[in-house]
Amino acid sequence: MYGMTVEQFWEGDPELVIAYRRLQELKNKQKNQELWIQGLYNYRALNAALSMFGEKGSKRVKYFEKPIDLDEPPKPEEATEEEKIKARDSVVAWLDDFKRNWTKKQKEVANAGSND
Repeated sequence: MYGMTVEQFWEGDPELVIAYRRLQELKNKQKNQELWIQGLYNYRALNAALSMFGEKGSKRVKYFEKPIDLDEPPKPEEATEEEKIKARDSVVAWLDDFKRNWTKKQKEVANAGSND
Protein backbone atom coordinates (compact mmCIF):
# COMPACT_ATOMS: atom_id res chain seq x y z
CA MET A 1 0.00 0.00 0.00
CA TYR A 2 1.45 3.34 -1.08
CA GLY A 3 -1.31 5.75 -0.08
CA MET A 4 -1.49 7.42 3.26
CA THR A 5 -4.26 6.21 5.56
CA VAL A 6 -6.69 8.58 7.28
CA GLU A 7 -5.22 7.63 10.67
CA GLN A 8 -1.70 8.40 9.48
CA PHE A 9 -2.84 11.77 8.13
CA TRP A 10 -4.74 12.92 11.24
CA GLU A 11 -2.86 11.17 14.02
CA GLY A 12 0.58 10.44 12.61
CA ASP A 13 3.76 12.43 12.36
CA PRO A 14 3.31 15.58 10.23
CA GLU A 15 6.55 14.77 8.42
CA LEU A 16 4.82 11.65 7.09
CA VAL A 17 2.65 13.85 4.84
CA ILE A 18 5.79 15.28 3.23
CA ALA A 19 7.25 11.80 2.76
CA TYR A 20 4.08 10.49 1.09
CA ARG A 21 3.92 13.55 -1.14
CA ARG A 22 7.53 13.01 -2.20
CA LEU A 23 6.75 9.33 -2.82
CA GLN A 24 3.87 10.33 -5.09
CA GLU A 25 6.11 12.77 -6.98
CA LEU A 26 8.68 10.01 -7.53
CA LYS A 27 5.97 7.59 -8.69
CA ASN A 28 4.66 10.21 -11.13
CA LYS A 29 8.18 10.83 -12.45
CA GLN A 30 8.78 7.09 -12.89
CA LYS A 31 5.45 6.63 -14.69
CA ASN A 32 6.27 9.56 -16.98
CA GLN A 33 9.63 7.99 -17.84
CA GLU A 34 7.97 4.66 -18.58
CA LEU A 35 5.44 6.30 -20.88
CA TRP A 36 8.18 8.28 -22.62
CA ILE A 37 10.13 5.09 -23.30
CA GLN A 38 6.96 3.40 -24.53
CA GLY A 39 6.50 6.33 -26.91
CA LEU A 40 10.06 5.84 -28.14
CA TYR A 41 9.36 2.18 -28.88
CA ASN A 42 6.13 3.12 -30.69
CA TYR A 43 7.89 5.86 -32.65
CA ARG A 44 10.61 3.47 -33.82
CA ALA A 45 8.06 0.77 -34.70
CA LEU A 46 6.02 3.23 -36.75
CA ASN A 47 9.11 4.56 -38.52
CA ALA A 48 10.29 1.03 -39.29
CA ALA A 49 6.89 0.11 -40.70
CA LEU A 50 6.53 3.27 -42.79
CA SER A 51 10.10 3.18 -44.10
CA MET A 52 9.27 -0.07 -45.90
CA PHE A 53 7.01 1.96 -48.20
CA GLY A 54 9.47 4.80 -48.80
CA GLU A 55 11.15 5.69 -52.05
CA LYS A 56 13.44 3.11 -53.58
CA GLY A 57 16.97 3.56 -52.29
CA SER A 58 15.89 5.54 -49.21
CA LYS A 59 17.30 4.60 -45.85
CA ARG A 60 15.32 1.90 -44.06
CA VAL A 61 14.73 2.29 -40.33
CA LYS A 62 15.23 -0.85 -38.27
CA TYR A 63 13.34 -1.65 -35.12
CA PHE A 64 15.41 -2.23 -31.97
CA GLU A 65 17.21 -5.57 -31.97
CA LYS A 66 17.18 -5.69 -28.17
CA PRO A 67 15.49 -3.74 -25.38
CA ILE A 68 16.85 -0.32 -24.49
CA ASP A 69 19.37 -0.59 -21.65
CA LEU A 70 18.24 2.06 -19.19
CA ASP A 71 21.49 1.86 -17.22
CA GLU A 72 23.71 2.67 -20.19
CA PRO A 73 23.72 6.07 -21.93
CA PRO A 74 22.66 5.88 -25.59
CA LYS A 75 25.35 5.83 -28.23
CA PRO A 76 24.75 8.23 -31.10
CA GLU A 77 24.39 6.64 -34.52
CA GLU A 78 27.34 7.54 -36.72
CA ALA A 79 26.36 9.48 -39.82
CA THR A 80 27.69 8.36 -43.17
CA GLU A 81 30.20 10.54 -44.99
CA GLU A 82 27.53 11.49 -47.51
CA GLU A 83 25.15 12.58 -44.71
CA LYS A 84 27.91 14.65 -43.10
CA ILE A 85 28.67 16.43 -46.38
CA LYS A 86 24.97 17.04 -47.02
CA ALA A 87 24.52 18.49 -43.51
CA ARG A 88 27.59 20.71 -43.88
CA ASP A 89 26.42 21.98 -47.28
CA SER A 90 23.01 22.75 -45.80
CA VAL A 91 24.57 24.81 -43.02
CA VAL A 92 26.84 26.64 -45.45
CA ALA A 93 23.86 27.48 -47.70
CA TRP A 94 21.89 28.75 -44.70
CA LEU A 95 24.82 30.93 -43.60
CA ASP A 96 25.24 32.31 -47.12
CA ASP A 97 21.54 33.22 -47.24
CA PHE A 98 21.79 34.81 -43.81
CA LYS A 99 24.82 36.87 -44.84
CA ARG A 100 23.14 37.97 -48.08
CA ASN A 101 19.93 38.99 -46.27
CA TRP A 102 21.91 40.74 -43.53
CA THR A 103 23.92 42.75 -46.03
CA LYS A 104 20.77 43.67 -47.97
CA LYS A 105 19.01 44.79 -44.79
CA GLN A 106 22.00 46.88 -43.69
CA LYS A 107 22.09 48.64 -47.07
CA GLU A 108 18.35 49.34 -46.81
CA VAL A 109 18.80 50.81 -43.33
CA ALA A 110 21.75 52.92 -44.50
CA ASN A 111 19.79 54.19 -47.52
CA ALA A 112 16.76 54.99 -45.39
CA GLY A 113 18.96 56.95 -42.98
CA SER A 114 20.55 58.98 -45.76
CA ASN A 115 17.13 59.97 -47.17
CA ASP A 116 16.12 61.71 -43.92
